[in-house]
Amino acid sequence: MELADLRAFVEAADHGTFTAAASGLHTTQPSLSRRIARLERELGGPLFDRLNRRAPKLAPLGEATLPYARHLLAEYDRFISLVQALAEGREGVLTVAVSQAAGNYVLPTLQHQLSDLHAGVQLQVVERLPGPGVRDALLERDAELALVDPDFMTPELEGATFGWVEHVAIGAADLVGPDDVPIEWQELMTFPLLLSVAGTDVAYPSRGAKLRIVHEGGSPGVLLGMARAGMGVAILAGLSHLPGLVVRPIEISGTRQRSRLQLAWRKGAVLSVAARALVDNVRGRLMDREAPVLSAH
Repeated sequence: MELADLRAFVEAADHGTFTAAASGLHTTQPSLSRRIARLERELGGPLFDRLNRRAPKLAPLGEATLPYARHLLAEYDRFISLVQALAEGREGVLTVAVSQAAGNYVLPTLQHQLSDLHAGVQLQVVERLPGPGVRDALLERDAELALVDPDFMTPELEGATFGWVEHVAIGAADLVGPDDVPIEWQELMTFPLLLSVAGTDVAYPSRGAKLRIVHEGGSPGVLLGMARAGMGVAILAGLSHLPGLVVRPIEISGTRQRSRLQLAWRKGAVLSVAARALVDNVRGRLMDREAPVLSAH
């Protein structure tokens, strides 16, 4: 069954005459009649009573099937509109993998950029553990894009700098000291530490000293709760001005410590329109100015 034959049937029923229906479909009356006749053969019965050839009336089969024919054509038209919107990036879902630690300072910026580019596209977050977890979400095709620390990029991935995040030490005032004043890592490593990664993944130099790790691989919420309870100092990124806690930037030999965050995708992947626009936007911003420092307040 051809949809054009079904449309000819619906148009003829709506216009009341084959001539008017043919004009509405920009075809000839004989061509429209042939389409309806072919549809009738496929359905096994007449759709119109042709005793009055000027204005044929619907036959019982035509009356029974007309609502279904209208519904089928409407669904087809909606399907075509949806496909066009998806192909043009005006609708759809963009899946992005982030860690819980990064989501707080990444997602507002990411959502804002996506809304500016494609307001009809929904951002779907795939939450994974920091580092390898986020990277593997890309490699296993659970997400189209991901926000990845460069240390965990592999040859199968490529990316562009999305932003920078400053590392901070967070704890109770009687443990950490004055607010906003930078703290040297050599001092910080003597404190009981609360980490969002495994202790073996800490990139700071220890010079043979054993770190006092109270908790590792914790979520930001748990680490901040433990810091408020005075159980240790949380090492996180992208946070500032937390009620009831002191936040101190971390330095090594006077240099503020920060991480670069990559917007990453699988090398050679055919990206959706929305994903490609986001990637191009991030790359374009880098040509104009340095990548922003991301922060959750």
